[in-house]
Amino acid sequence: MLNLLSIDLSRTHKCLKKKIIASFYKFIDWSDFQEKKPVLEKICRENNIVGTILLAPEGINGTISGSQEEILTTIEELKKDARLSDLESKFAEALSETFKRMKIRQKKEIVSMGKENINPGQITGTHVSAEEWNQIIQDPNTLVVDTRNEYEHAIGNFEGSINPKTKSFRQFPKWVGEKIKTIDGTTK
Repeated sequence: MLNLLSIDLSRTHKCLKKKIIASFYKFIDWSDFQEKKPVLEKICRENNIVGTILLAPEGINGTISGSQEEILTTIEELKKDARLSDLESKFAEALSETFKRMKIRQKKEIVSMGKENINPGQITGTHVSAEEWNQIIQDPNTLVVDTRNEYEHAIGNFEGSINPKTKSFRQFPKWVGEKIKTIDGTTK
């Protein structure tokens, strides 16, 4: 009887562990990305990870959930690939069950622009810290275009940002071509 009680308690304890969400992405030249899917599936399965990871020739993008220990173990496994050794992750506590299963998808591109010969790993902007970003967007001369889709924009957005009202990021290049020169009635 004591043994059954111990099993029940261990199951209950495991269910009560806080779940963590980790988000990460990295643009790299990843021509062998297709070989990584079974490796990542194994890592996630062994660590009880759920969420979504996108793999493409231009890199990796993921949002995953699990216990703190499971998430950290999974991130460390990802970093064993030399190209991901400096992979940065953002963490948040999950307030509810975020994902039901693990999906690893192979795509033509992570950033779906639908344009040929665009490599986000080669042409980049200046990386800024969260503090620098907050300072930049406080400047009244800063124009912020929120590139998230309408659903994401409705959940949360930057105050005063311009919403292109796209359904997917693939629509953003067209919007830029049509609108960017006349935003606020001025030529930018």
